[in-house]
Amino acid sequence: MMSNSVSLQNQFEQAVTSYLRQWPVVELIISNGFAGSLTNEKVDWLITTAVPQIFYENGNLFPDDVEYYLSHILFHEFDTVVEDGSLSDTSRKLIDLHDMYKKGNETLLQDQIILYSQTVTQQQGSEIIDSMNAMQLTHDPSVEQSRTVNQAESNANVNNTDQGFAQNNEDNDGWQVVQSRKNKER
Repeated sequence: MMSNSVSLQNQFEQAVTSYLRQWPVVELIISNGFAGSLTNEKVDWLITTAVPQIFYENGNLFPDDVEYYLSHILFHEFDTVVEDGSLSDTSRKLIDLHDMYKKGNETLLQDQIILYSQTVTQQQGSEIIDSMNAMQLTHDPSVEQSRTVNQAESNANVNNTDQGFAQNNEDNDGWQVVQSRKNKER
């Protein structure tokens, strides 16, 4: 249990941080580096400063308001548009966390922090297992051998399809025009 010296505001911020860290949009932004070399710093700013500040600077927010602020930040800071419906769900959850904060419900906030922290830990564990499985598949000699065989078959198919086309003609603009022999024979 958290000590009494930790303020309610800190618990709210920790709950927001824990929740947003497990949001797939944030995970995608981090894994793909949508903000370039500053991705981690910008994500930390979003989670620990920008989102809580939205609630501190505005009175009673509705989910649509939070959704607007989040979509604006995601678009302008990360060139990201969320179209999977999770933005409205996230906005509603952030409103719920803020309501717990406004009502002074420390135990519910603490429960949310624990819940979301466990979710992040479980996701990280499954990602490690998935990446280990992927590495094992990549280094499997039978997979590499089948890739080589498939590449040889693919090259043979390309040579066979080349026979079905007439020679390439270069257009006046420098484009190459490929015509089928069937069309040419008509």
